[in-house]
Amino acid sequence: MDVFNIVVDVTSCILAILLIVAVVLLFCNNVASFLNIMAVFYTAMAVIFAIAISYIAIVGSNCPGTLADKCFRFLDLPGELRNRVYEYVLTESKGLDYVHIPGPNGKAILVPHGAAGRTTATEANQLKYVCDQLRMETLGLGLRCNAVHITGPRPGQARDQLDVFFKVRPTVVKWKGNLGVIPAQHPHLDYIYSERSFDSDDNLQILGRFSWSIGLDGRAVMA
Repeated sequence: MDVFNIVVDVTSCILAILLIVAVVLLFCNNVASFLNIMAVFYTAMAVIFAIAISYIAIVGSNCPGTLADKCFRFLDLPGELRNRVYEYVLTESKGLDYVHIPGPNGKAILVPHGAAGRTTATEANQLKYVCDQLRMETLGLGLRCNAVHITGPRPGQARDQLDVFFKVRPTVVKWKGNLGVIPAQHPHLDYIYSERSFDSDDNLQILGRFSWSIGLDGRAVMA
């Protein structure tokens, strides 16, 4: 590149001199000499332009790849980095809700906690729809990265949904932390809640109608 800069500087000086000579000849009314100088000037410019284009092409071919050439597939990253990305993408600040989408083709899905409208709710893990490999690599990671809320109009129904949840999620082998029934947050309803045992409803007193949630506190340990 230094040699190229020197050539450019020298050429610029020569062209400047030619222009000065041409102007002097023009003022001296020596039109023929002026035209000859200008012809030399334009010829020199054309040669210099061609040399510059060739130099740029040669230098460009020897340079490292462009940004497009440096791009790589996400799946080419090491597994450790992909796992960090999956954890970041699939972790929800408020956990997940296990909900059933009504309809003839309804199914139970995991959605971000508090997602509005169960009929229009979108699954939290959208990566699994990208390709088969992402589906396999992110399978169950949403459970490991989040607390899961299972709701029902009464504790018994919530527990039934919990049983179904474990049947359709066989990769869940155990949970860290406590599993308990907790009342859903409905401040406008009065209720008394004195449940202390997951296995017994003896101490449960309900006033009014409101939803209950089974909270899976902690993180799932995957098989």
